[in-house]
Amino acid sequence: MSARRGFACVLAAWAGVVACACAARGAVLDGSPLALSLMGSGPRPELVFAQRSIVRSWGLSEDTLYHEVEIPDWKSENGALALSAVVPGAGQVYAGQRTGLLFTLAEATLAFEGWYNRRRGRDVRDEAMRWAGSPDDSTSHFSFATYEQRTGLSADALRAIYVSDRALFYYLIARDDAWSEGWSDANSGGVQRARFIGIRDDSEAHFRRSREFTGLLWVNHVAAALDAVRAARTHNLPLRENLKLQLKSSWVPGHVGLRASLEGRF
Repeated sequence: MSARRGFACVLAAWAGVVACACAARGAVLDGSPLALSLMGSGPRPELVFAQRSIVRSWGLSEDTLYHEVEIPDWKSENGALALSAVVPGAGQVYAGQRTGLLFTLAEATLAFEGWYNRRRGRDVRDEAMRWAGSPDDSTSHFSFATYEQRTGLSADALRAIYVSDRALFYYLIARDDAWSEGWSDANSGGVQRARFIGIRDDSEAHFRRSREFTGLLWVNHVAAALDAVRAARTHNLPLRENLKLQLKSSWVPGHVGLRASLEGRF
């Protein structure tokens, strides 16, 4: 019986709360000047929309705490890096260190060696081609006619390669023994073929050195750029020691303030 009584009391209390809320809402709606006419007998209110535009110009004011500070003789590390990345040694000279001229000298030397070996490789390659002669000429050191006469086989496949890819053609007559019968002295030890291979090897050695010098050229650019950053930083160290950044903060209810100042000692 006590449980039923408690439950009945809870229901009664809840019903009272709902009744009070409805009565209060009705009273507010009936008495509010903004209530709709359906909720009361007053006229329908008119809704008015207003917009306010706020225009403010942002920028430095006369009493601003922020000022640009120019330090005499300060060198930009990024600028030094960019200069030496383009022209090795220029960034060091910009930072006041003439040791950068060593990078410039290395740049000129590596560029010359790369160019010279590339040109020499082409010249020696042409010399090897002249030594072998035109394969269409039966009097050349290597010819299609000589190969076909000795083997009784057709050289049409090699002719097609000669027309489409000269580099592959000369590689085959030098390295592939299947075409060795095309050399005029194949029956007497192949001296002409050996000479041709030696000239080609000399040409490839020059091309290889050219690639190596070109790679060192890029290494010189990177090393010069990194060293230019070091040069600029070393130059700025005495200036940096005279600078000190001061940070101050303040707090009041609803507002936090932070002030930074750069102090220079002379």
